[in-house]
Amino acid sequence: MKKKLALCLILVVSVASVVLLPGCTNIGTTSQWKETRSLRESYEVTASRARGDGSCHEISLIIFPIYVWGDNSFETAKLKAIQSVPGSDDLINISADYEIFDAIFYKRASVILNGTSIKYTSNGKSEKVK
Repeated sequence: MKKKLALCLILVVSVASVVLLPGCTNIGTTSQWKETRSLRESYEVTASRARGDGSCHEISLIIFPIYVWGDNSFETAKLKAIQSVPGSDDLINISADYEIFDAIFYKRASVILNGTSIKYTSNGKSEKVK
């Protein structure tokens, strides 16, 4: 009986270790995406740099999400960057950084976009790029 109890205890501790240890804190940042556009419309630079970000948060029980909120899509971050500069229409020379924070029961993934804010000067006509 004592051997069975000892084996059960070892099994429980082993399983708990495998399940809980991978949830250690991890913070990582990667620069993974750059874009430079060639535009057919003429434009003027409205600001040297525009910045936008988005974050998605998750509370989970090991690998099962319990509650998730936020938006870390590139489109959301780009929209925030465009809105951060009054009068801007688009971004060029875009670079993105992606950051992940992972604790035992909480995770956060963030994207940070930086780019040059522009305003189109033509009305959709193909003109020489300034």
